[in-house]
Amino acid sequence: MSYLFTSESLNKTIVIDYPPGALGHFISQILTNNINYSNQHISFHKSPITIDKQLIVVNEQQFLNKIESWVPTNKVVLSHSFGSIGKLKEKIDCTIIQVVVNEETIYYMLNQHLKANADNRKANIYRTRHMIKHYNNAACWSIRENYCYQYKWLKNENSYIKQPHAEADVIINFDNFYKNQELFFSEINRINDQIDNKLKLYNFFQTTQKSILDKVKWYHSIILAVKNRNKIQLPTNLTLLDQGIISGMLSDVYPQIEWQLPNKDIWFTSTDEMLKLLL
Repeated sequence: MSYLFTSESLNKTIVIDYPPGALGHFISQILTNNINYSNQHISFHKSPITIDKQLIVVNEQQFLNKIESWVPTNKVVLSHSFGSIGKLKEKIDCTIIQVVVNEETIYYMLNQHLKANADNRKANIYRTRHMIKHYNNAACWSIRENYCYQYKWLKNENSYIKQPHAEADVIINFDNFYKNQELFFSEINRINDQIDNKLKLYNFFQTTQKSILDKVKWYHSIILAVKNRNKIQLPTNLTLLDQGIISGMLSDVYPQIEWQLPNKDIWFTSTDEMLKLLL
């Protein structure tokens, strides 16, 4: 197997540092040439447990302490460092792959994160002052609003997901996985240039991600319809996450508008209802 690293780096543990939802498990499968093609789910949390561990941290010191103890026994470590990788190489000898996310593709990442945590909706690790930590008794409007705040926070306030770190050995662009085949292959080659059948891998990714890709097309079509004052019906299967992201995207264009109906527990069924807020 060949990676785009030096021979020295191949003898080190490889740390994949990525924001929640930014394909860390998928990248670990590519890195080890161990693609689980039987997994047809959107989330890629089906990597063999022997090759990676996922590290979720509360603070910088916990990150550094835990990852130092994990490195000796793990070939690949998946981490959400929340910007702490600058101190990592002071503690351990490792190769760092950092995944960066452009603000224009945050909606893909949020969808991935939700799917990965579908069975544990209390476990949400994006920290904002607007966070609703316990969903069980929350009203629909408050959950929707929480997702809207997450979108805004990730897009406007949180720089660690967007900026390559000087200590990273390889920078992977999350966005390129979703743009087109050529850019997808480019990122794959930078992780593992000996991966088996790249076209099969690309088609597999497109298949597993189809529902997210279709959703994002709807997001953009709704925003475009509002901007052009066109009246269209909204899909009936939009989730609270979808509604929250669309609200955030609308706020990007019309920040003075509060994108909700008088009865907050129901949501728009058409752009006609949205356009009335612009009158």
